[in-house]
Amino acid sequence: MLGLPAENTCGELVFVPRANSQSDDGYLMTFIHDRTRDTSHLAIIDAADLISGPIAEIRLPVQVPNGFHGNWISRHRD
Repeated sequence: MLGLPAENTCGELVFVPRANSQSDDGYLMTFIHDRTRDTSHLAIIDAADLISGPIAEIRLPVQVPNGFHGNWISRHRD
């Protein structure tokens, strides 16, 4: 289970398959909002290891609104 500090809220988790994966191997990505600092970051979590928490966090220069929805779409090759 992904543990967050009480002042943080997490958005919807999006699954992103690992490159060349033949199974459900991949990552979970979500925006996390820190209410005390009014900042956001993108957290990347190994889907097979939720207990360890994020493997990477990308700090954002602006706060992403709670409930923001988006899609992660890889480039389509013909």
